[in-house]
Amino acid sequence: MAEPTGRVRVKRPGGRWKRLAGVGAELPVGTSIDTRRGSIRLTTAARNGKKQTGSFGGGVMKVRQPLRARGRVDIYLRGGDFSRCGGARRARRSGVGANASYFRRDPVRRLWGRDRGGRFRTYGRHSQATVRGTRWLTKDTCAGTLTVVTKGAVVVRDFARHRNVVVKAGHRYLARKRANAARRRH
Repeated sequence: MAEPTGRVRVKRPGGRWKRLAGVGAELPVGTSIDTRRGSIRLTTAARNGKKQTGSFGGGVMKVRQPLRARGRVDIYLRGGDFSRCGGARRARRSGVGANASYFRRDPVRRLWGRDRGGRFRTYGRHSQATVRGTRWLTKDTCAGTLTVVTKGAVVVRDFARHRNVVVKAGHRYLARKRANAARRRH
C-alpha cells in the first residue's frame, strides 16, 4: 500500500509515468517511483503475516520484494546522469584542479529512507545498505555510493571491497568506485 505526500509519480512494469493520487494505492512489485518532489510511505507484507512501513523521498527508485527474501523490500536507486562523471578526469588533465573535486562529490542521484523495524535494503551503484529501524541517505556520486545515517544503524555491503561495514548514527561510509570492480546490474 502506498501513501504519497507531495507530487509522486509511479511507473508500473510495462507502463508509463503517472501521478499517484490518493492514499491506499496498491503497487505491483517492480514499480518505479519518482519522489523527487515528494515522498511516499510504503506498507508491505513482512514475515509471519505482519506488515512493515518505510518512508522514502528525494529520488527515483524501483521497488522489488523477492520471495526468498522473507519479506525484505529491495529498493534500487534509478535515474541520474553519470556521463558527467568523466568530467573530473578531463578537468584534472586540463589543469583546472580545484574544480575537479566538484564533479566527484556532487550527487548524481539520492534517496532518503526511514523505517521503524522493517526490513528494507537500498542499492546504489557501489554498495547496498540494509536497515533496521533507522533514518538514512543513499547517495550515488561520481566517487562512489555514500551512505549517511542520522538515526539507528545500517549495514553497508561494499561491492568492490567485498565486505560489510556497520554505520551508526552520525557517521557515513563511501563505497568507492574501483577501476577493476565488477559492476552489478539490476
